[in-house]
Amino acid sequence: MAAAIKPDDIHFARTRLLSLENTHHGKVLPLDYLARAFDFTRERQLALHIDGARIFNAVVAQNVTLEAIARYCDTLTNLPVERAGHAGGIAAVRQ
Repeated sequence: MAAAIKPDDIHFARTRLLSLENTHHGKVLPLDYLARAFDFTRERQLALHIDGARIFNAVVAQNVTLEAIARYCDTLTNLPVERAGHAGGIAAVRQ
């Protein structure tokens, strides 16, 4: 991931965010992976977002709480239903 971060150069948009999807193609991102990703973003002054359309699948598969996953991100969204051009769900933001 480090190679994908753009240099601090006025000719590039600054990299400010790492966005992960949990689950991704049916695979759960393990908590230790999320912890490493979170540490990675702290070291590089990036925010970490988890797109959690299926976040509760990850909760059940790992037998953990939502908080156990959410502690490793700055923002988390859960938009399970998208109909008629709008989405309904929850968003959480680290304070």
